[in-house]
Amino acid sequence: MKGLSVICWAIVAFSVSMSSWAAQSPQPPHQQLFNQANRGESEAQFTLGLMYENGKELEHSDSKAVQWFRKAADQNLAKAQYNLGVLYARGKGVPKDDALAFNWISKAAEQGLVEAQMGLALMYGKGQGVTKDELKSVQWTRKAAEQGNPQAEYQLGMAYKNGVGVPQDYSLAVDWLGKSAEQGNSKAWWLKKWLELWYL
Repeated sequence: MKGLSVICWAIVAFSVSMSSWAAQSPQPPHQQLFNQANRGESEAQFTLGLMYENGKELEHSDSKAVQWFRKAADQNLAKAQYNLGVLYARGKGVPKDDALAFNWISKAAEQGLVEAQMGLALMYGKGQGVTKDELKSVQWTRKAAEQGNPQAEYQLGMAYKNGVGVPQDYSLAVDWLGKSAEQGNSKAWWLKKWLELWYL
C-alpha cells in the first residue's frame, strides 16, 4: 500500500510539473499577435497584414493581407487604410478598383498620413479613380510638403516652376526646391541652382 501511495504521489508531482512547464513554454510563433488581432487590436491586425503582404515571417498571401488591413482600416487606422487602398490600386488580393483605392487613400490622407497625401495628389494628377484635378493635386502635395516630406517639397517646387495647378512663380519654386535639397535631394539642388541662375 505504501508503495502504491508513493507511486500516486509521484504521478501527481509529475502532472503538476508538466502543467507548470506547459504554462511557461513559449507559444507558437506569432500566436500572441494573432490573439491580439482576433481581440480587435488594430495595430496587431495591421502588422499581420504587413507580414502576409511581405511574406517574410508568414507565407505570402495578398488576400489575407487585404483581410487584416480591412479589419484595421474599418477601425480608422490610417496606415491600414492607405495600404488597403494601394492593394486596390494594384489589384493585389482583390480585383483592381481605382475608385475604392481612391476612397481608402482619401480616408488616410484626411488623417494626415503623408504617404496617403502624396498618393492622393498623384491620383488627382493622373485622374485615377477620380476626375483629374490639378488644383487638388497641388493642394494635397502642399499638405505633405508642409509636413516636411522631401519628395512633396520637390513636387510642389516643380508645380510652381511649371505653373501646374498654381500660378507660375520661380521664387516659390526655388523656396520649395531648396527645402527638398536641404534634406538631401540632389535633383532639387541642381534645379534650384539652375532657376536662380537663369530666372532670379
